[in-house]
Amino acid sequence: MNDFFNTINDIVPLAKEVQMALAKTIRILRLERGQPWIREGDSAHHLAFISEGYLRKYRLREGREVTEGFYFDNAFAADLPPVLTGRPVRCSLVAMERTELFLLPYAVLGMLARDHPSIEHLVRTLVERDFIAWYYRYMELLTTPLPERYVQFVQDHPLVLERAEARHVATFLGMTNQQFSRARAGHA
Repeated sequence: MNDFFNTINDIVPLAKEVQMALAKTIRILRLERGQPWIREGDSAHHLAFISEGYLRKYRLREGREVTEGFYFDNAFAADLPPVLTGRPVRCSLVAMERTELFLLPYAVLGMLARDHPSIEHLVRTLVERDFIAWYYRYMELLTTPLPERYVQFVQDHPLVLERAEARHVATFLGMTNQQFSRARAGHA
């Protein structure tokens, strides 16, 4: 749990009493490789902190999986719009290796935020970071040519290339497997 609070304290410092209140809300979920945390169509009510392992976020398009994101150790994960709106989830999140999640109920975070402004600041910052990441990913897919997209990804996300399957990285970059292989070969 130390990594959890260290990560949070890097975002916004929490007093010990706030940490204790937050710790009481956590439910631990352990997933095996290939086991989903959330499936498309589910309702979502939690933010998750990845204590160990990693999740891949994907959606189905014309029967094929398209990777929308990777979430690794000591990071937060969620499909935030459904958590915030109550609408069904449009993406699935699946464990890509043995994974341990600390689940934080969003409604409880809202209640804690009334008494502890630092919790409100934490949640707002997590939502802002998720939106900013989504915006830059969207703009990259619209404006960056494929070879440049791969080069930028290698520079920005070397950990993903070490741990994720090439076919998942390819769909994340908006590439076919063949385009990804060519980009990788051209960059080697």
